[in-house]
Amino acid sequence: MLDIIMAASKRCGELIGGKYVLGDVIGAGGMGVVYGAVQRSLGRRVAIKMPRPDAPVQADVLQRFRTEAFVAGRLWHRNIVAVIDYGDCGGVPFLVMEHVHGVLLGRLLGSHGPLDVDVALDLTSQILDALAESHACGIIHADVKADNVLVESTRSGGLSARLFDFGLAKAHPPDKANDTHLLYGTPEYIAPELIQGQPASPASDVYATGVLLYELLTGSTPFAGGCTQEILSRQLNDDPIAPSRRRGDLFIPAVVESLVMRALAKHPGERFEDAEMFGSEIRRVRSSLARTSQPLAPLLFSTTGPTQRWPQHNLPKRSKGMTLREGRGALGHLHHEAEAANAVGDSDRMVHAYLAIARTLVDQHEPEQAIAELERAVERLTAEVEAGRSTPSLWCVLLTLAALYGHLGDRGRARRLVRSAHEHATRVSSAIGQERAATLLARLERSMAMQKPSSAER
Repeated sequence: MLDIIMAASKRCGELIGGKYVLGDVIGAGGMGVVYGAVQRSLGRRVAIKMPRPDAPVQADVLQRFRTEAFVAGRLWHRNIVAVIDYGDCGGVPFLVMEHVHGVLLGRLLGSHGPLDVDVALDLTSQILDALAESHACGIIHADVKADNVLVESTRSGGLSARLFDFGLAKAHPPDKANDTHLLYGTPEYIAPELIQGQPASPASDVYATGVLLYELLTGSTPFAGGCTQEILSRQLNDDPIAPSRRRGDLFIPAVVESLVMRALAKHPGERFEDAEMFGSEIRRVRSSLARTSQPLAPLLFSTTGPTQRWPQHNLPKRSKGMTLREGRGALGHLHHEAEAANAVGDSDRMVHAYLAIARTLVDQHEPEQAIAELERAVERLTAEVEAGRSTPSLWCVLLTLAALYGHLGDRGRARRLVRSAHEHATRVSSAIGQERAATLLARLERSMAMQKPSSAER
């Protein structure tokens, strides 16, 4: 990519279309290069997109530039990067856009990792607002992904998401005369029905946005890894791993997870009807979370490895609409499971039960009670260790307990628990346990470095 940027930089200072003076290269991707530029007549800054200089301008490249120009040129929305001009310079097409002082969302994820739940929901709802406008104009974006979103700071201190690159946009309803049903896009974001040859629709944009929200919450897309065919096969045939299981070190509320999993449904009819409905649900969830008395805690409620052999259907499913009575009923069932597991010395089963108890209590905004339950679990599991019995998943409980103490401000105790968890994970040869312990310890260290230690931490 550096070679491409260096080659593109040779055009800096060139006059394009008789109106624009090219500046530095500010971005480069698979199809094009973006320059900062100045519109001479107004003296304003703009961004100009041109094909990459290392390849001849093929018909498909010309088509993508024309499509983006005439599609995005019809749209005017606060969350869409505006296209303001289009032209040709010596047989090379160029696209003039407003200049956005922001960073690619993909780059933001790469440097900072998963985003705070509220930030992830906020940015996703803005992207859905852009898509709702696009869909209302009969346009399917068809290439929603983190690298097609710019994020900029607002004067009020918030973040603004700006969707761009409509080069693969499709008409809706589809233009049967021009729709070839060829598969375009980024494999990790392509909806299952598109892989099967169906036309793009609002539902396929909803799916891609669900993938993006999953990525913002966990740091990776649900089916990442492997070659294109392997990714597409998983999109078609595999269920996504729930975000809370993919990143157990981050507390993802049940109601948020439900949003993601609905957007990722294999069948379009099982997803949100359109971007407007998806965005409306996200705003409702954000509002309900903002009213809760406890901020979101970074917890480790998922396990990977030996504990997965215990049947998950033995645990009551969490529901976003669970009443207080239903919650108490679920806790009663889970306590029964924990006692039964303890009676027969099944440590894996006990770990699952206590983690589910703790998650249920945190969902009900009772973190102190969750801590008490986990302390009891540690006491029982430690007794198993002292009796010479295997407890390969004790580290899961220790890390969850550490995360809760860290959330409540007792970072000293949290740090000691993380170290104990790392020691135990090392003893039982759990690579994932060691990795999660190291991740949480690094987060605690950063947090402690930013604040003067309290007496409890000393």
